[in-house]
Amino acid sequence: MAEPASPRPAGQPGPTAMGRLAAWTLAVLCAVLLIAGLAQQSIGLFLTARTDLVAAERLAARYERLAAQKDTLAAAVETAERQTGWQRAYLAGETHALAAAELQRHVGRIFTGTGASVGRVSTDRADNGDGIVTLRVQVQSDYDGLVRALAALEQAMPRTVVSTITLRPRTGRTGARGRAAYDPSALDASLTVEAVRLTRQEDGGGNGR
Repeated sequence: MAEPASPRPAGQPGPTAMGRLAAWTLAVLCAVLLIAGLAQQSIGLFLTARTDLVAAERLAARYERLAAQKDTLAAAVETAERQTGWQRAYLAGETHALAAAELQRHVGRIFTGTGASVGRVSTDRADNGDGIVTLRVQVQSDYDGLVRALAALEQAMPRTVVSTITLRPRTGRTGARGRAAYDPSALDASLTVEAVRLTRQEDGGGNGR
């Protein structure tokens, strides 16, 4: 014969009630942990956004200070350009033909100043819009004079580049039979010289040439 179940004390919850209480407690604990995690993540995002906002405000303030100094900075740049005279490195002719004539005069002054004789001068390339002016120059000079002229040409303004040079000893007719003789102190030189014309774009005046 089975023994009768022992009576449960009054007010003590049964097994089913205990299970429900444990489940509710666990659910509440999980909810609290989830809320705490979300709150921590939200706080982190807020702090990051706050840091970015402060950095943006500082950058905006810096740009505002620079904008307020725009006229002062522009005047300083203009003064520096005048003092350095960078435009002198370019040919000033407004057209390709005028710039070529300017380059011819410039090269002629350099070579005649060292005792050389400038012969034929011709434009070696047409204007293709890049501002480069190229001349072919025939020169007669002794070796020392030619070296001095090339050194002076390298240092002078506008900046000029000698891209090619061909040297030949000068010949003469001597003797009863008119045999050719070479004079080692005299040279015939053929040079290709190049310089750049100052365009409106480089001068800050627009995109035209």
